[in-house]
Amino acid sequence: MTLKIKRVDENINARLRQTLGEYKEIDSPAIGLFAVENIYDRPPYFAFRFKGGTSDDYEKVRKTILDFKGHLQWTVSEQEGFKNQLIEPLELKN
Repeated sequence: MTLKIKRVDENINARLRQTLGEYKEIDSPAIGLFAVENIYDRPPYFAFRFKGGTSDDYEKVRKTILDFKGHLQWTVSEQEGFKNQLIEPLELKN
């Protein structure tokens, strides 16, 4: 039996960055939620920071993420050792 590696749309990461960037300019390198070639390669995460971001900007994003009512709960925290915010599934954080 041959296992098929599940792939994501290669543009999903760019669309996520563009969507968040419509709120405020992003000042961080490439953002990747899923590994494009194999979504099982690593747990999903989304690291970002805003150019000139304030605590209010990050609080709005945090509230939106925490209020999300989907099949998976997400959490937002500051990425240790960086100025980036880190969005990741709650199950992997605990």
